[in-house]
Amino acid sequence: MEEVNRAIVPISTFNSKFLPLSRIFPKAACPVSDKPIIHYLVKEIRDSEINEVVFVLDSSKNSLLQYFESPKDFEAVLKKNNREDVLMDLDELSKLTKGLKITTINQARPVSAAHAILLAGEKTSFAPAAILFADYLIDSEEPCISQLIKIFKTSQRPILGLNRIEKDRGYNTVDIEVIAKRVSKIKKIHLADSKHSSELGIIGRYIFNRELFDYLKQEKSHLKENLTIFNALDRMMTDGKSVYGYEFEGTMLECNNKLNWIKTNIYYSLKDSRHGSEIKSFIKKYI
Repeated sequence: MEEVNRAIVPISTFNSKFLPLSRIFPKAACPVSDKPIIHYLVKEIRDSEINEVVFVLDSSKNSLLQYFESPKDFEAVLKKNNREDVLMDLDELSKLTKGLKITTINQARPVSAAHAILLAGEKTSFAPAAILFADYLIDSEEPCISQLIKIFKTSQRPILGLNRIEKDRGYNTVDIEVIAKRVSKIKKIHLADSKHSSELGIIGRYIFNRELFDYLKQEKSHLKENLTIFNALDRMMTDGKSVYGYEFEGTMLECNNKLNWIKTNIYYSLKDSRHGSEIKSFIKKYI
């Protein structure tokens, strides 16, 4: 029985929905409250007891990952100036990445997210992996990926993270056959631009098994550019292979465009134990 010991995070350094901001740094570097999106993703990975993460970047510039480095000379200056508050934040960051193996892969050009996942799969011998996208943050007591891993442990099948959404919100959706509470077998995937939709949307959290990687490789062999996860999943289900969905527990926050990112900022800022009450008062003052 295989375990999920690594996560793959495709990071695009160009995003048209975040222009002109995305001209200078990737969306994953955008702050949510006082931390970048990538911080929340790594925290979800670590809290899910995964000890390896592979970042796939579509540029040779890995400056985004410098966020996780701990410059000793900078810390020395902070200590000299008695900035204990900042040092506590840096210490928290250091604990977050302690023992975490971080690998980066450069995608020569931004072909597709599925292509990025395939590159990471090749690097890790196509072992089962959690996939996280920076379009969504999940605020939950138990990390979303951890919830999906529990289903994978008993099924060994690909798992799609699902969430109830409003219809016609531009999500890829699914038809399902309910198996147990929150657990379902995926019957059909409807792409966002199709006329069909359901109330269960596919959110940017997946568990890939080796078989799904195999189908992705098959897709690559005859689809040069438009390689997608959904091509592979559709072929897999057509061949009678089971794909499961799990309606995770928690609140889904969107970072897929500038307006939703602002809303997500407000949500996390209000939850911040240090600044939340003051921000709430500030908002009330101007509403």
